[in-house]
Amino acid sequence: MRYRESADWVLRGCDLSLLAGERVLIRGPNGSGKSTLLKLLAGLLRPQQGSCDRCGHRPCTCAYLAQEHSVDWQLPVTVEDLVWSGRSGHLRWGLPARRRDRAVVDEALKATATSDLRRRSIATLSGGQRQRVLIARTLAQEASVLLLDEPLSGLDRASRQQLSQVLEHIAERYGMSVVLTAHECADFALRIDRHLELQQGRLIETVAVCD
Repeated sequence: MRYRESADWVLRGCDLSLLAGERVLIRGPNGSGKSTLLKLLAGLLRPQQGSCDRCGHRPCTCAYLAQEHSVDWQLPVTVEDLVWSGRSGHLRWGLPARRRDRAVVDEALKATATSDLRRRSIATLSGGQRQRVLIARTLAQEASVLLLDEPLSGLDRASRQQLSQVLEHIAERYGMSVVLTAHECADFALRIDRHLELQQGRLIETVAVCD
């Protein structure tokens, strides 16, 4: 798989096979193509050469959480409202939400340890709480593959630990495949099955070097 912007190749000969339930960490410096790779996996971009067969013969969907999201945190909405927005693709136009939809939203809040925040205004949330709420909104889509672009970036150590523990719980409970990117090795409580590094547009498998 190859992808370029203007005349410069961002990804060249990039080959990644993702197993069901696998947790993969992709590292690389800024500008190495991590975000581009996740967008290709999410189907938001198409490779200029090669192919991106995201699911093979298995029915699956990818949920993508960008590093830079478009949420206006000053909007007068609650945490629960924001999580419900992730459910929009499953709702029937003009009809009330079904019991199944409410159950999925409740479970997403519970899985991300944000149930106690459901009535809170999103404007009052801390950085770590925002990330967990965004992941809850992503879970409401009921995807089988979770793509997270630098989810721990900008968080303090305690928030990183809490968020990675939430991700570990999600991966275990739902059997989801999880792909995360990181600029450098962070404090992960999440068990990682494979460590990959982007080097000059290519994915190289590495040995974990986290302290």
